[in-house]
Amino acid sequence: MKESETLELKKSTSELKEALKAISDHIEPKVFPKIREIILNRKKCIYVEFSGNNIPYYAFGRAYIRVGDEDKKISSQELEKLILQKNKERLRWDSAICEKANLDDIDDNSLKKFVEFSRQSKRLSIEHDDKEMVLRKLKLMSGSKITNAGILLFGKHPTDFLDNSLVRCGRFKGVVKEEFIDMKDMDGNLFQNLERAIAFLQDHLQLQATIKGLRREEKWEIPLEALREATINAFIHRDYYDQSFVYIKLSTTLEKKVLQKIQKTPKMTRKELAVQLAISEETVKEYLDRLRKKGLLIRRGGRKEGYWEIITEKKSR
Repeated sequence: MKESETLELKKSTSELKEALKAISDHIEPKVFPKIREIILNRKKCIYVEFSGNNIPYYAFGRAYIRVGDEDKKISSQELEKLILQKNKERLRWDSAICEKANLDDIDDNSLKKFVEFSRQSKRLSIEHDDKEMVLRKLKLMSGSKITNAGILLFGKHPTDFLDNSLVRCGRFKGVVKEEFIDMKDMDGNLFQNLERAIAFLQDHLQLQATIKGLRREEKWEIPLEALREATINAFIHRDYYDQSFVYIKLSTTLEKKVLQKIQKTPKMTRKELAVQLAISEETVKEYLDRLRKKGLLIRRGGRKEGYWEIITEKKSR
């Protein structure tokens, strides 16, 4: 090799290294490209090649996309879509791994009930009874790990891992919700907490009964279907990245509404109250009796000319 060839090789190698450094220093996230000199159309060119999955990559602070034979600068909207697509699994709380949990933390009875219900409803085909296979079928495992959703749905003690799985139910006086009558915390899995929350609400709601012919018909103050739907929505439509617990509050707002109507129209009848409040006359009677027993309401005069009087604190002294 001649001296001139040696100098040319050193120069060529040095240029390639400089090109490699220039590329690496101005691309984020960091890349480690392969770079070599090639002859293209009888001209010396630098050929750069790299691969990676950590998109988008920025060159000199800008991101581009290849469209045909052009490099097109990515718009802010396209960039946002690309980032969201890349992180869609990371952004899902339910599919994230519950690191410290394992199969022993799954409640067998809750899982068994779910499998039986699924088979009866024929909405989901689950052929196996094996705990791990069922969880994998439901995509509640990743590798050997249980997901957050797996623990939330079927865990023995979800609050050991997920503080925000706690459900608190409270019965309050009035609409301000400062003074509570009853309060209960529920730390089971989602299915257990659903049933316990409904039971709590039933304990604090009036059950109306009417006799039709030889049959006794019972009706809850608030339909159980509506309560169940509202409670389910509170569980499944919340943001589980928020570490606060689910709070279900029941207040005595109907009493307040009855008093407001009477205050406006003291001679209002039970039938008129029922129509305006969209409840039955039996429910109105129960609430009027309740308000009288509390010393908040008194009936003055007879049936035709009589009226309701609200007892204020000032008058009761």
